[in-house]
Amino acid sequence: MAAAGLFLFFLCISIAFFLWPRYSRSLPLPRHWVLGLFGIKLGCALAYGYFLSHSPSSSDSWADFTGSIYYGRLIHSIPDFFTYSFPDVNRWADILHYRFWNDLKSNCFQVILMGMNLVTLKNYYTDALLFSTFTFLGWLQFIRLCCILYPANPPVTYLLPFLCPTFLFFYSGLHPDGLLFALLGFISLDAYRIVSGTAAKWTRSRLIVCFCGLLVLKIYLFFLVGIVWAVWGMYYLEGSRLRKAWILMIFLTLVLFVGGATEMAERQHLYWGMVSHGAIGGSPLEPTLSSYLQHFPGALKDAFLPIVTGSFNNLLYWVAGAELMVLWILLALNLIKWRGRQTSLTFYEAGWIYFIAINWLVLGYTIPVLGALIRYRSLLLPFAMALLIFPLLKGRISITKK
Repeated sequence: MAAAGLFLFFLCISIAFFLWPRYSRSLPLPRHWVLGLFGIKLGCALAYGYFLSHSPSSSDSWADFTGSIYYGRLIHSIPDFFTYSFPDVNRWADILHYRFWNDLKSNCFQVILMGMNLVTLKNYYTDALLFSTFTFLGWLQFIRLCCILYPANPPVTYLLPFLCPTFLFFYSGLHPDGLLFALLGFISLDAYRIVSGTAAKWTRSRLIVCFCGLLVLKIYLFFLVGIVWAVWGMYYLEGSRLRKAWILMIFLTLVLFVGGATEMAERQHLYWGMVSHGAIGGSPLEPTLSSYLQHFPGALKDAFLPIVTGSFNNLLYWVAGAELMVLWILLALNLIKWRGRQTSLTFYEAGWIYFIAINWLVLGYTIPVLGALIRYRSLLLPFAMALLIFPLLKGRISITKK
């Protein structure tokens, strides 16, 4: 009973915050649309937790929640906090390896949950409510960006990118990947404000904090977003030529691929060792040029084409395939418009499309399990949907170079 009362108390606080006049005046949509989207996100978060509660041992979300309670019982002093929350001195020798950053992500997320447990009476669903409220701010930042880039569209259209079923399922719940999308939402808007010359004095500081969070959650996304952002700055702020900007972006991406070739192969081998069902097929990836070239067609197919066969009778696979088909239809409509010169693509938009394509290509190389591939690919579905839906509508602005 106390848990239910506490849940309703924090729910009222969350709703009151989004209705608060000082905050709601800055929202890009009417308040009832914002509350509706928040209700969808929260409903999916609670459903996600309930669905996975039937097999908590195989759920990262419940495992992190249980771990936060366990570590909370071990911490009785400040030294204990650092001992149990972060890698010890010997583990820092693995700082260049994927496993180090994956463990650090899990530890930091459990620290966040420990903090929430202090006020939620260690209730999973109340934690999910607070986490949904916080990460929803990142969703609103992304909506703000869409409203700036593509103004004068009906309010309901700005909600469409978030209504992808796989995204709602995997990125609404109590999971560190939900925080990952929130950070990308803040980064996307702050990067636009900087390259367009509309940044406030605190924008750069917040961008640095978001990049630090991105470093902990997904180190390869940290480097990939950093490459795109640096080239944006060179093009928009330094006045470099478009061809030079593209050459530099592709060159830095190749350097990133070469530097991470061994880690990508090891990560794929890790997934091969965990395969129980939903295996896509193929062969182990090796950190050699010939192996990457050999796997390139398969990585493209896995990343960008629906993978549904008679043996894959899971509803998730069919839904993910339908989402990709919608993206391909939208891309075809955009190509028709671009060919007829009815619209144009800014370098800022092209940078995000490039970021999505490279990220999905990395997933195609490293994730040989269809369920995991769908989960990680759905992170950027709202970006892909927005970049393909809104150019087909009437509202649009451009970014002026310095």
